[in-house]
Amino acid sequence: MTKIVITLSTGRKVTLKHPDELGSCDRSKEISLVFNNGEIYSGWVVGFDEEDDENNIVLKRPNTKHSIGLPYYRLVGWYYE
Repeated sequence: MTKIVITLSTGRKVTLKHPDELGSCDRSKEISLVFNNGEIYSGWVVGFDEEDDENNIVLKRPNTKHSIGLPYYRLVGWYYE
């Protein structure tokens, strides 16, 4: 994989981890997911869900009781907060 480095609006530079490594991430640590449309979602990985032959990442969002499903196929990379 090509090394991808992004610069956040705060000026912080982060190197993205490969999407394939997400399954072995430390689920007790908050992560941010970067998608191919430029959107970044932060939270804790709960697991993966397969719906309509698509894999979704289930992410517990901060300050809420709810989790969201995000499309794995659009994931560019991720990093620990």
